[in-house]
Amino acid sequence: MSRELLKKKARYRNIASRFSQKIDRFVNVLDKCTIAPNDSLETVVFKKYLELGDLVKVTAYINDRGYRIRTSSYKGERKFITNDISDILDKQQYHVEHELVSAIKEMKSIDRMLVKMNVKSLLKD
Repeated sequence: MSRELLKKKARYRNIASRFSQKIDRFVNVLDKCTIAPNDSLETVVFKKYLELGDLVKVTAYINDRGYRIRTSSYKGERKFITNDISDILDKQQYHVEHELVSAIKEMKSIDRMLVKMNVKSLLKD
């Protein structure tokens, strides 16, 4: 076998190994995503997003549990919308475990890789 072919095989094995490690780290965090009674709203949002992977579903979950966002209107509160959930996920101002924040970045990175590999459909239920 030529040197170039051996290098290419080694490179692809390395990529596969790194991708596998990335998925393993992500799956380990998923094991810790059970919602506890004392979890903050932000932590619940992060955990449910990791579980569901969909802003609309997370928003519905949060609203179904009675969470509301404060407003200056006469009612003083309203239901969450997907933009509110997106803001929670995107802003680093909340006190959420670093592991959850990193896991969402990993999930998005894995999803992008799977799309590039044209195998994203394997994750569909």
